Amino acid sequence: HFPVLSVAAVGSVVYSLGVDGSVRGWPLTAPEDMHSVAFQEALRASIRRHQLRVLAGTWNVNVTRPATSSLREWLGPRSSSADIVAVGLQEVEMGTGSVAWDAAMNLVNKAVLEKGNQNAQWWAAEVNAVLGDAFVKVALRQMSGVLIVVYCRRELAAHVGEVSTTHVACGVMGVGGNKGGVAVSMSVFRRRVILISSHFAAHQEKVDERNADYLKIARNLRFSNTSTVGQGPPQQQQQQVVGQAAAHMAGYEESGASGRHSWGVPPASSPDLTALAPGAEEAGPPPSVYHHSSTGNLSGTATPPNMELADTPLSSAGPGLRDAELLVWMGDFNYRINMFYDNVVECVAHRELATLIARDQLRQEMSRGTVFHTLNEAPITFPPTYKFDKGVPGLGDTWRLPYDSSEKRRVPAWTDRILYRGSLPHIGHEGQDAQRGED
Repeated sequence: HFPVLSVAAVGSVVYSLGVDGSVRGWPLTAPEDMHSVAFQEALRASIRRHQLRVLAGTWNVNVTRPATSSLREWLGPRSSSADIVAVGLQEVEMGTGSVAWDAAMNLVNKAVLEKGNQNAQWWAAEVNAVLGDAFVKVALRQMSGVLIVVYCRRELAAHVGEVSTTHVACGVMGVGGNKGGVAVSMSVFRRRVILISSHFAAHQEKVDERNADYLKIARNLRFSNTSTVGQGPPQQQQQQVVGQAAAHMAGYEESGASGRHSWGVPPASSPDLTALAPGAEEAGPPPSVYHHSSTGNLSGTATPPNMELADTPLSSAGPGLRDAELLVWMGDFNYRINMFYDNVVECVAHRELATLIARDQLRQEMSRGTVFHTLNEAPITFPPTYKFDKGVPGLGDTWRLPYDSSEKRRVPAWTDRILYRGSLPHIGHEGQDAQRGED
């Protein structure tokens, strides 16, 4: 099911125009039952179901470089069962110099942002060394200290295409690259996959600023291969759809085309996967942080849900995110726990996670429908990942952790998160809601 703007008959074919700009065609007259059954049997025999496992990891590295052994402990065991690996990093570098470099490259040479500077290339090479020859790098995108690198299994590479990267800055004066999001879009078996790494506004009380960072990224994330349909309010979006469809129809009629027609959608391209970064120098000591990774599956088929565009939570997202059939959004979102420092430390020591989760700012904002519409999060079964005294061991019990003992005594929190959405809801061939491909 998908929202329809209009229906028209052209010759022996009926075409419908969807709100999202898609055009679908059916025979004007229904086929005979025997032909329909034969077609379904032939189609069923030719379809192969793929189920892909995605490993996503996010880490605020605080301008440090870990030992290879730390990366191997973090990613190595989990990557053995993964088809796609996405690593999101924050604070790869910091300072006004980094922000200025990013702004300059964004103006004069955006291609450099897909190659990354020396710091980004070091991380890409180190992660690739941990993953081994079984994986190849699909894409990289850097925005100052925010980085995302995506890999896929070598045998999957032939089915990965339409790779595009982009970023949205939310930092200094609203445009600095020290905060914001970097993203990779690609097709896997002709299904759109989007992976995002973000860094939101810091400090306990800055909930509104974090929400604003989310909204800015969700609305402004656009890739070079993203349709321009769907930008602006719903009424304007419908006008864009009608205008573009009219242009496509005019071109169709002028050419006198028959058979298959792209309706203005460019042919799929499969650019070569980017070359691996050069070898890395010797790594320093690992930072004292915990890591969070989760997995998701991509399976089945999908069509947009049957709801009016203005009424769906996705209407707050730009066309870049609405195109995603698998979306993984990770990063240092900086949402905190609304409790005092000592209370949080005691709850952690007694493993009272439910009490902390109930006061978690991100969960509260998601329940209000403010941020991360339609996304899910795996159960939280580990202690807060922020903020530790560097180089200080735990107190014997693994849940009595060396949280910030400085004068600031920052309240421990789950600032590093991974959210995801699998295939969009769709109707199976038997007319019932198909199961979501999510883990």
